[in-house]
Amino acid sequence: MNRTLNIVLIVIMWCTVAAYIALATIHSHRQRAKITISDLRIVAEDRADTRVVTTAKISKWLQEGGINPVGQPLDAVDIDAIERHLASHPEVKKVLVWANLDGITTIRVEGRQPAFHVQTTDGHCFYFTDDGHIILDEEQADNKINVHVPLITGSAELPFPISAHGNYAQMQRDNYNDFLEQFTAIESEYQSLTTQRASIRTNLRATRASGPKRFWGSARRERFAETKAEKIATLTHQQKNLDDALLNLAEKKLTLQQKEKKSYESYRFLPKLANFVNYIEDSDFWRQQVTEIRVHRGSENRQRNEIELQARLGPKTVAFGELDGTEIEKLQKLKTFYITVPAEYSYIDVKYKDQIICVK
Repeated sequence: MNRTLNIVLIVIMWCTVAAYIALATIHSHRQRAKITISDLRIVAEDRADTRVVTTAKISKWLQEGGINPVGQPLDAVDIDAIERHLASHPEVKKVLVWANLDGITTIRVEGRQPAFHVQTTDGHCFYFTDDGHIILDEEQADNKINVHVPLITGSAELPFPISAHGNYAQMQRDNYNDFLEQFTAIESEYQSLTTQRASIRTNLRATRASGPKRFWGSARRERFAETKAEKIATLTHQQKNLDDALLNLAEKKLTLQQKEKKSYESYRFLPKLANFVNYIEDSDFWRQQVTEIRVHRGSENRQRNEIELQARLGPKTVAFGELDGTEIEKLQKLKTFYITVPAEYSYIDVKYKDQIICVK
């Protein structure tokens, strides 16, 4: 009996809780329906010295998207749509939007942090962020935003067009997928032509091995010989065309593979450069000493980017060579040189292992 009573009481309690929640929800919806958005607050969370997102820029994005929650009922504000629109810009790392019962909609945007600024002679002009995104700096100039990060100049070999922006890793994946699609198409065509050539070769061998019947007359033998010769000539011509087509496809595959290898090496450059810049920025000595990093294409045999450091004191130009994993060792060797050798050289070269070349 007691157990039955307990079960009934528990059921009644939960039914009461459910009814309360339902009534509270209905009341909340009725209250929200009466509320109109009266104010919009925009917050840009960025470091002052590396700011790429400002409240003015966020307002511009909202205006371009036709988004203005002020004057709308609270329930009509599409928070998800606002977040998606703002998050679509490469500068934006995180977006949080909410509206409260006071009629205020708040938009909080966290911008990405640039690691360095690239300006090349062929027109590339962008910021590379610490989380691997490319931000074109056209809007930064339009909004007169000063971003204090290391400057990379010169003639870097970069594998993407000057208008490219967004997630760098995704750009690299898209590039590889494009290569894979082209390579697969060529490989498929190559296999198809190989099968055709094998069939023609079989047919050609059978034709060459064929001969007239013993009981045929001379006229029939002559017609057979003529037909056989024509067929052999046709099959030989088809085989030659297929051989030429296969040779052309093989050259295309090789060219495509070489292009992808070069592109892969080029895509690796910016992440390696980011690690190098981070090391310099984390060092009190090098952060004060290095004023600019210049990039130029290496020799035709290497076809890799090499860098030069522009120094504040001592030798003004330092030829550093490729970013090949020996950067820290070279910087340590270079620091020892700065400390122990009088600053009377205008140019030094540390590209080669275990030696420093100096020019006065």
